[in-house]
Amino acid sequence: MALAVVAAWAVWLVHKCAVLATRFEVESGCERLADGGEPIELLDGFTTHSRSLTAKHKFTYPVWMVLAEMTEDDDDDDGDGELSPWMRRLARDGSRLGGWFGVRTGVDDEVWGAGTVGQPVARRVRAVVAAHAPEAAPVARVFMLSSAQAAGMLFNPITVFYCYDGDDKLAWLVAEVTNTPWGERVVYVLPSDGEKRVRKAMHVSPFNTMGYDYEFQFNDPRSGDGSALSLTITLRSDDDDAAAMYACLVLRPVAASSRRAFLAHKALTALPPAVVTWLRIHFEAAVLFGWRRVPFVNHPKYSGGE
Repeated sequence: MALAVVAAWAVWLVHKCAVLATRFEVESGCERLADGGEPIELLDGFTTHSRSLTAKHKFTYPVWMVLAEMTEDDDDDDGDGELSPWMRRLARDGSRLGGWFGVRTGVDDEVWGAGTVGQPVARRVRAVVAAHAPEAAPVARVFMLSSAQAAGMLFNPITVFYCYDGDDKLAWLVAEVTNTPWGERVVYVLPSDGEKRVRKAMHVSPFNTMGYDYEFQFNDPRSGDGSALSLTITLRSDDDDAAAMYACLVLRPVAASSRRAFLAHKALTALPPAVVTWLRIHFEAAVLFGWRRVPFVNHPKYSGGE
């Protein structure tokens, strides 16, 4: 009993020390985002996953993300440009290392192209769209939807880039997907008007084979009509076009007047999003394998497949 009391006290003390150590960082992050110091929008909502073929399984979790414009205004190192140093670094390499609050994406040179090494994220996204559709109008603006980095940690299963044309109309969606636990990445480019079904190009879930297509459905997160951001990805079979599973993300903006309280609550009462996402993914995998008895599918790279 005494040992349990000491252990509980130690955990409480560590938690309090962590809160005190990061309080200044948390408050400065809240100040910057709440007062519009950075062109970032906070989004709060939920994600739902539903499996219907190999086993009936569905779950819904709360989630919060950020929507930030990626610009190429990152060359003005004297601080006189439109963006702060914090946002210039985000725009340049998709990262904000250190600190409690931040955003970043795992922009991979091998996936995005060696010719874009060291280039701002927006430039990389434009290059990918141009390579996919050389005849298309140039991309004018790029907005990144990403999980938030907290306590120096980030886990982003998917990073979405919304690309707008010169008339500020949504033209393309670029999705960078990362698989767990292999850490591989692949990029899908989808038009806002046109075919939104693509061939599955990477082993993602250990419970699905490669014989599927992804069907994307999405709206414009900046439409201004009050609708929630919505993104649905359906896994469809090659054989009969049946939907094996779908993942849906629904998010709404956090009111400017509530940002400070929202961020402070998340930072001081919840685990970092990276930890929460990692735990949820592995918990649901354990449920599928151990309770639902869904067969485990090895990664083709390690099972002799292509």
